[in-house]
Amino acid sequence: MVEHHAIINGISVNAKYSEKSVNEIFIPLLKRLTQLQQEKGKRILVMLAAPPGAGKTTLLTFLEKLSRERENVGEIQVIGMDGFHRRQEYLLNHDILRNGRRVSMVEIKGAPVTFDLERLTASVKKVAAGEICGWPVYDRLLHNPVENAVCVDGSIVLLEGNYLLLDEEGWRDLSAYADYTISIQADEEFLKSRLIDRKLKTGVAKESAMQFVDFSDMANVRICLEKTKPADLQLDIDACGEIMQRGEKNQYMFRKMRRYKQQISTEECLQILKEQPRGVLSVLGDDDYPYGIPLDHWYCEENGKLYFHCAKTGHKLDAIRKHDKVSYCVYDQGFRKDGDWALNIRSVVVFCRARIVDDAEDDLKQTIAIGLCKKFTDDEAFLQKELTNAMPRAAFLELTPEYMTGKLVNES
Repeated sequence: MVEHHAIINGISVNAKYSEKSVNEIFIPLLKRLTQLQQEKGKRILVMLAAPPGAGKTTLLTFLEKLSRERENVGEIQVIGMDGFHRRQEYLLNHDILRNGRRVSMVEIKGAPVTFDLERLTASVKKVAAGEICGWPVYDRLLHNPVENAVCVDGSIVLLEGNYLLLDEEGWRDLSAYADYTISIQADEEFLKSRLIDRKLKTGVAKESAMQFVDFSDMANVRICLEKTKPADLQLDIDACGEIMQRGEKNQYMFRKMRRYKQQISTEECLQILKEQPRGVLSVLGDDDYPYGIPLDHWYCEENGKLYFHCAKTGHKLDAIRKHDKVSYCVYDQGFRKDGDWALNIRSVVVFCRARIVDDAEDDLKQTIAIGLCKKFTDDEAFLQKELTNAMPRAAFLELTPEYMTGKLVNES
């Protein structure tokens, strides 16, 4: 995994992108844009549209960094549409009909109607024409845009925003000024979980964060998911946060959680996988009977995969050889609220593709063995004994997650 740290709107963000995404999507994209700019012989404008919570700003800071570090690709300049929020004074003094009642526009700040589309369009035209011009940036402390905070002078300019490909009156004309367009989509509940997490990081209580996201953010998410026009490059984010080209892997075939209010965030799911020592691996066994077995596991943060050790022969290995689709369930020890007898338990189910690590992959087998041992003990003598005596007699499994979901339930 490639780690990337950024400060986005005052919030510290630590993102991870897989080597596959970097090498098969991001670097080819930068090369494609470089070639396009060279062919046109002038500035190109690229528009990236994605719903709230998709991580578009973080991604573009990563692409900007990547373009500076790679040879043979043009350096990109990133700008955003958030600087075209209408001013706070305007929003406080205007209202709009939402869900059958009049609300102040400041309550739905971030919706399409709260942006100054006329000014945005005029500025987009200047950038597309190759002008060196000022560009506004939104300041969350001032709750207002800061005019001309950025000088747009790059030859490859990436503009990001929620509604740049919105198929609604006025907005749908924006993409005509783009030389290349990109869209990112994700599951609605996945985005909701991310948005709640983001709100919590600002110090807001969980109940208030959930209410705000439900009333304001999710309406904007649905607009983006339902009304975004097709793009030149269409990307999806799966439930594990992996970015992929649309159609490469379809997380939408998995069922959404019926009782979605119990759903926990991706970060909480990963925390459980990292901290808990064991779970239940389920495979399709003999005569297609489901076969579940408890196993110790190690979650590798570097590549986001799960690893196990086991005997070299047996029911589960035979099952995996026939059918590599498996699920793995992990749950924590739970907690009790004051005065309550019932446990509150967080659980995670990961749907994966399993593979038996080849005997020749000595370095990987040793890495797995060390990871598993260190999860349970710091005894170096025991570790060395296991590597010498037990590792040659063991088989190792690698699980690559395709979809992950988690929930918090009360036993009462």
